[in-house]
Amino acid sequence: MRHKHIVKINAQGGIFTPLKLKSIVEIAFSCGAKHINFGPRQEIFLNIHRENRNEFDQKMQDQKLDFELDTDEFPNIVSSYPAEGIFSGDYWLSEGIYKDIFDQFDYWPRLKINICDHDQSLIPLFSGELNFVASQGYQYWFLYLNLKEENRIVRWNKRIYSTDIPKICKEIEELYLNNKFTDAQQIMDLVNDNTKFLFQEIEKELELPRYIFPYYEGMNRYGDKFWLGVYRRNYQFPISFIHELCSLCIATNIGQLCTTTWRTLVVKGIEQGSRIQWEKLLGKHGINLRHSASELNWVVEDLNSYELKLKKHITDQFDDQDIRTFGLVFGIKLQSAKHIPASIIMEEKPFIHRDQLKLLSQYDIYYTENFNPNNPAKVLFAKNIGKNGLVAKLLELCKMYYATLTETEAVTMLEQPKPINPMLSIEMYQCKHCFTIYDERYGDEINNIQPQTPFASIGDNYHCPVCESPKSGFIKITEQELLTS
Repeated sequence: MRHKHIVKINAQGGIFTPLKLKSIVEIAFSCGAKHINFGPRQEIFLNIHRENRNEFDQKMQDQKLDFELDTDEFPNIVSSYPAEGIFSGDYWLSEGIYKDIFDQFDYWPRLKINICDHDQSLIPLFSGELNFVASQGYQYWFLYLNLKEENRIVRWNKRIYSTDIPKICKEIEELYLNNKFTDAQQIMDLVNDNTKFLFQEIEKELELPRYIFPYYEGMNRYGDKFWLGVYRRNYQFPISFIHELCSLCIATNIGQLCTTTWRTLVVKGIEQGSRIQWEKLLGKHGINLRHSASELNWVVEDLNSYELKLKKHITDQFDDQDIRTFGLVFGIKLQSAKHIPASIIMEEKPFIHRDQLKLLSQYDIYYTENFNPNNPAKVLFAKNIGKNGLVAKLLELCKMYYATLTETEAVTMLEQPKPINPMLSIEMYQCKHCFTIYDERYGDEINNIQPQTPFASIGDNYHCPVCESPKSGFIKITEQELLTS
């Protein structure tokens, strides 16, 4: 018998308030939990010992916090809201529109729903069963059905208005789950006959941009503020760290936190004046923000220790052999899983039994058309590959990917610099050890150095406010170099 319960808590659209998340981790800690995980549908997972189950139930009820225990009957609604403002362009899909849609859900969906901007690559577009993708037309969306009986993705034949999304999802669920309609075209016809919905004809097909893998961790500037992305190698976040992070958000007037499908946490809206507090928080808990892209670009199953070990086995060899993987996303797919948003997929085959011996798993390797993770069509590359043969085959695929890039695609793959602003030639100084920035416009409050104090005029006894490195440990850098590095 399992000694622990798996608790799942949904974050609608990948959004939590710091106060809510703080309440959750306080309850979890009081019931014996030491860490939490963020899931691939932007939800929260944690483990509770069976003897603490009643106490946990009561405390969550007292705080009016919903959760599921050892089940996933109500999948979280996934959205690209975490990408808004940092990985998406100047577009009609704003924070307010996302939240208007979420507010209209008056029921708990049982189908997997994705609500995404097509002009971003942080959140996969088609990993749900009902996939809404923003069109160029203001407030109108494409809908793509990915129902298991169809074994293909079917585009809805009309565009759907923003505030109709929850009602249409509810109607599709009624037809599909309760009345057992499994033909996508039949469901489409029945819903389209309902005159209460605002439909719009499709005049132009959705054009997906080239998928550019985003480097989604670290402290990054956007506008006059910063956003912070935190990734953990084992996907486990210490509760002590999350608790202090929520407290710092509340103290610095940050009203929401975002979870991503990469199982990371994003904090947006960090002010320059409070950045040092964030640096200290990360340092106190030993949170590393410098993982390689070859480790970040992976899709693995929920709470699966075997897949984590396989991922580590492969990424360690990638690092040892210095293999370039930029632009690619790797996924490990169990046979029970449906479409996963990866450009190279290792599909596990069942254990082979021979003479009562259980042999090691083997894998079939696929890649998607154009190596685009948002493309559900996949091509078989190799069959029956053992664990020790995976890296060699993956290296072949990586080389094939780069060999097939066109000149236009190679340009779009570049990590696009923002337009050069003459004001960005301002000199700053960066600590070589912890990457803390000294900007004379702001000075250094920790070391009592006033704004507008040039670095050259600071005494040689100056030390980094984060890691205590001496002044000689700083190197000159311009703001333009900082933004494009």
